[in-house]
Amino acid sequence: MPDGVAVKQSDPAKLEPTLETATKKTLRLGIYLHQGRDIMTQRYQPFIAYLKKALPDYQLEWELYSPSGFKDALKNHELDVLFTNPSLYQLIRFENSLGAPIVTAKRIRNDVVISSLGGTIFTLASQRNINQLQDLTEARIAIPTFSNTGAYRVPLYELHKIGIHRNQLDFLTVGNNDDVVRAVLEGRAEAGFVRTGILEDWIQRGLIKRADFKLINLQYLPSFPFWLSSQLVPEWPFFALSHVDMETVKALTVALYQLRPNDPAIHKLGLAGFQPAKDYLPLEEMLKEMNLPPFERDPSVYWQDLWYQYQTLIVAIMLVTIGFVVLSVLRERLLQKVKASELLANEARIKAQKADAAKSEFLANMSHEIRTPLNAIIAMAQLGQTDDQLRACQVHHQKVQHSAQLLLRILNDLLDFSKMEAGELKIDRHAFQLQTVLNDLATLFAPLAQEKGLSFSMRCEGDENDYQHWQLIGDGLRLGQVLSNLLGNAVKFTEQGVVRLTVSLDAQKNNQAWLKFSVSDTGKGIPKQQYQQLFQRFSQGDASITRQFGGTGLGLAISERLVKAMGGEGIEFESEEGNGTCFWMTLPFEYRIVAPTSIQSQVIPGSAKRQPLQGRVLLVEDNSINQEVALELLGSVGVTVRVCDNGQQAVEALKHDHYDMVLMDIQMPVMDAYEATRQIRSFNQAVPVIALTAAAMEDELELALEQGMNHYLTKPIDMDALYELLVLYLPAQLTQR
Repeated sequence: MPDGVAVKQSDPAKLEPTLETATKKTLRLGIYLHQGRDIMTQRYQPFIAYLKKALPDYQLEWELYSPSGFKDALKNHELDVLFTNPSLYQLIRFENSLGAPIVTAKRIRNDVVISSLGGTIFTLASQRNINQLQDLTEARIAIPTFSNTGAYRVPLYELHKIGIHRNQLDFLTVGNNDDVVRAVLEGRAEAGFVRTGILEDWIQRGLIKRADFKLINLQYLPSFPFWLSSQLVPEWPFFALSHVDMETVKALTVALYQLRPNDPAIHKLGLAGFQPAKDYLPLEEMLKEMNLPPFERDPSVYWQDLWYQYQTLIVAIMLVTIGFVVLSVLRERLLQKVKASELLANEARIKAQKADAAKSEFLANMSHEIRTPLNAIIAMAQLGQTDDQLRACQVHHQKVQHSAQLLLRILNDLLDFSKMEAGELKIDRHAFQLQTVLNDLATLFAPLAQEKGLSFSMRCEGDENDYQHWQLIGDGLRLGQVLSNLLGNAVKFTEQGVVRLTVSLDAQKNNQAWLKFSVSDTGKGIPKQQYQQLFQRFSQGDASITRQFGGTGLGLAISERLVKAMGGEGIEFESEEGNGTCFWMTLPFEYRIVAPTSIQSQVIPGSAKRQPLQGRVLLVEDNSINQEVALELLGSVGVTVRVCDNGQQAVEALKHDHYDMVLMDIQMPVMDAYEATRQIRSFNQAVPVIALTAAAMEDELELALEQGMNHYLTKPIDMDALYELLVLYLPAQLTQR
């Protein structure tokens, strides 16, 4: 049945008048149809049943109306009292000369009672082009109707305040708030306006997850428990038409006031009851300012009427206009000066943009230049630790490797910050094991803590057969990066005592789990005066900390953004100066239950013994030191290696001889790896080609795969990662040499 056609919600058994019903007054209630008819009918039935019981002297009839249905019913005098959204109240009040409403609805969420509503502006989390209000001018926006308060008019006012007119926006009307969410999820719109509480309702019903979308123009009001993108206006009003007598109004008001939040009649509506009517005048002023119904100004004004009524004023205006014409020459000169200033400002803006682009390019180049020597440092240190040398020499190699890893961590922080500033940071959702992430962290930080004499532990709270054995769906690499930053700070700022990582299951529903990660230490703590700048970029506690401990000051700033990008609320902390610090965060993951494997509270895995391999590898590398490093790494597992200095030599070598694998640097003289791979693929589709790159930028890594390469390794080359690729293509030796 289409919207606007009202359906009598009365009991068929009572359609025939009886002696009892004949003595009762008829009270006709109209309710705004803002969701599906079946859903609203089911939700309102307990409420109507309550009103019938609370008003025994009245024969209550109720109907659901769309805005056009309300208009027809009012025209035919078919209603007595109405329950609508604030915008429809303004329209009906204006057209029917009504007074103030009787009561205002109130809601409760998280033990907070509210009697206001607002709008929520949202888009999909994968939508990279919409991050602020200005971006909505390039998007199609789904709304229920143009008469909706929270899902159109209030969000529109936020755009109006920054100078964006509604004619600049592309709206798609879809019916109701739920239809707006569906339109965005299905790709029929890039963004959506809904009233506050709708997204939370979808999440509570398990239809969407918080990580599926992002909020635009988010407002932080501690006293308001819903996601809010606009200012607040009063909730839905109950109001009576002018013909309703005062006795009926009082009886209805008393019945509404007696409803309590735990009453099923009101609870099923998502309401907490009613309170004395609030002031709806600010909403009226807002609608007038935006020239929206029912306060839009009529442009059709006749000249004759103006002349007869305002002759004196019109003559005065004409004289003033002539005066402005006389002053136009001076005004034009002033405008020329303003335009000249704007031109200079625009040139400065262009220069700033070029400088920002140059910064990104500089960081990319620095990545390549720094990673090249790092490759030799880390690889040589790894090889030195496996040789049969004096213990002191092995310790030196460990320190070299540790220093290089710290330098690599600083470089990665700079690159991540550059991506965040450019809006290019990606969250890569894939399956991973929590145990693997914890093992990697233990391998890195347990030796560092041991060197300082600290107790280092990790534990997962809960049953051994519980969440720590699940296969999680999320960005395990970014999770490890955030925990690495927190653990690194904990070890750095703790001189004695304990550093501990604790994982616990915070919530679990519909194959989605919220895991809480806590990193605590017994270190020096954080002074209260440093709290505000803790998560700011390039910021550390004070100058003395910078001198004593070093670092870029980017770790916590990047970690905070990563946590929010992964669906968390951010990083929280508690600290007392001199008594340690605890940082924690809660992140959502989808999960799959897999066969359990054991996990210890403190895991320090050793290097597995690598089985010797056999085969011929073509190494294409122009840097002599990197050639030596790669030869050492490959020789340590028993493979035969031939070296070429550039891509042209590699192409010729493969034309005349057979190789089981090609390891090729990206940037080389004469012929780079991309062109070399294209030529190799023209006559040899089978040989595996592995890219070696000192750049960690996603576009270069993706380009390597597009050109026909099979895999890529990022310098500095990790021996474990290299061996994992080798065993994919090279067989094990039958007998060890």
